[in-house]
Amino acid sequence: MSVVTLKPRAPTIVSTAGFIRSRLLITKGEYCYRTWKEFSTYLVEIHNEKPPKFQSFARYWWILKELGLIEPVGRPKPGKSGRPTQFYRVVPGMEDSPLWKNPQAEFDIIKGRIWLDPVTKIEVPKTRLGARRYRRRVLKLPPRKPGRPRKVKPPPELVPKIYPPRLTAEDLDTIWKVAESFLRENKYSITREEFEEIFPNWSTYLEEVDPKTGELFYKTFKRKVGFVIHEAVEIEEVSWIKGELTDPQKAPEAVGEKVHKIAVDMEKKWLRRK
Repeated sequence: MSVVTLKPRAPTIVSTAGFIRSRLLITKGEYCYRTWKEFSTYLVEIHNEKPPKFQSFARYWWILKELGLIEPVGRPKPGKSGRPTQFYRVVPGMEDSPLWKNPQAEFDIIKGRIWLDPVTKIEVPKTRLGARRYRRRVLKLPPRKPGRPRKVKPPPELVPKIYPPRLTAEDLDTIWKVAESFLRENKYSITREEFEEIFPNWSTYLEEVDPKTGELFYKTFKRKVGFVIHEAVEIEEVSWIKGELTDPQKAPEAVGEKVHKIAVDMEKKWLRRK
């Protein structure tokens, strides 16, 4: 029965199991935390590799114990933190056991956590990667299912709703003329040249789309005109206070709030018109 290792290391780096085995054989007894510190130092200083977290290492240590490769030695001793420290050693007679080669895979096989790859017919331990990711990342096999199909063009009747048409020069002229007529009725004299001097990209705001709904912010012609009226009133009100053509964005906060309220009232007045 062939088994694929989940996380193979470079040949020059001693495996986690190999390091633990060597450490316990040399010291004749060691505890988990100090072995993890030694292993982390080995990976960082010698191979410039990122060490595992202690929780992962402790779980690996527990797997070795469950496989019968290591066993406690003596009674637990009080540690610096007050918690008892248990020393372990390699079980006599298990120094050269084949289980040391891949303890994680062997443990998964014993627990029945394996799956048979339908392509290579290799039994693979079920890990957190999952079957699909393991096939793609470790075994380098193509996905069994084809990718997502290409986007299909929407039917013609839905195109205007999904992709709103851009405003033409004639559309902008019509919007301005209607807005200008309403402004003159309410004693505002701002011209289009003055309006575009302060707000040159006003047409782009009329084509903005709400990212949540995918619809235009100003859906109807009436709302587009209302937007222009609002901005034009703000420009003229601020300019009248300053005595010259002025951008409302550069006005003091108190002036800006007052002017904004007037512009909102004028926009509502237009929208209420039938």
